[in-house]
Amino acid sequence: SFSILVLNNYKNTQIKNIEISLFQTANIVADTYKRYMENIVSARIMVKSYGKQASSRILVLNSDREVLIDNLNTYLGKTINNEEVRSSLQGQSKSGLYSLNGREILQISVPIISKNIDEDRIVGAVLISASLDSIHKDIEGLKRNMIKISASALALSLILTIIATNNMTKPLKELSYGVEKIFSGDLGYTVKNEYKGEMGRLIEVFNRMSNRLSNIEKSRKNFINTISHELKTPLTSIKVLIESLSIGENSLEIYKEYLDDVYKEAERMEGLVNNLMKSIKLEDMVLNVKEE
Repeated sequence: SFSILVLNNYKNTQIKNIEISLFQTANIVADTYKRYMENIVSARIMVKSYGKQASSRILVLNSDREVLIDNLNTYLGKTINNEEVRSSLQGQSKSGLYSLNGREILQISVPIISKNIDEDRIVGAVLISASLDSIHKDIEGLKRNMIKISASALALSLILTIIATNNMTKPLKELSYGVEKIFSGDLGYTVKNEYKGEMGRLIEVFNRMSNRLSNIEKSRKNFINTISHELKTPLTSIKVLIESLSIGENSLEIYKEYLDDVYKEAERMEGLVNNLMKSIKLEDMVLNVKEE
């Protein structure tokens, strides 16, 4: 259905955003590590800082696939020979999705390349792993809200069918006007109940439903606002880029490259927030329900 397509597109977009951010972090770690290869203590402090900011596990391996740095300190000295590491040690960055104990994990790896006058040499790799639990939690919340809206729309259709069957002109017009108000965005609109019997109870149900739709819409807005506040990926990337610029002395080319990345991340963050804010409009949700 249309809802499933929307949820799948949302998931794929979020995974792609995280993947881009992790690749940027990995490249920054690789570049920074090369400057601290002779000072392993400083390199470990740097990796721990980046791992905390990206909410990820970061490993630095040498060309023999041996773990030199682990921000969680459990893989130090161990050898890792997965597909991502092998690809990076051959000079190619790589990513992969894995399922571990019912959890989905995104894993990426980039080579650490030492640039010499005569030739470039691969001296190791950076391997980053991140859980996708937050994405799945967001999708479950969106799915519940879509079900609530769809159920409410179905109930509203049933009410209108009952009204048409009973052929009660005046209350029908009043209820129809109320429906138009709801679909135009005035959630919580109530019809004045001057009737007794079945029609009176029907209007009462309509008013309760209208209030319910209003509450659901408020919850949906709060939910999307929460997601917006938690879009930390672009912000984290910007922080990482800026911190990298503040470490050591960098060439003008590196400053330009990193500042260009900062600008792109800011644009991406603006686009994500704008897209989320657009979905708050009631017209967008009504369109989704109709097309489903």
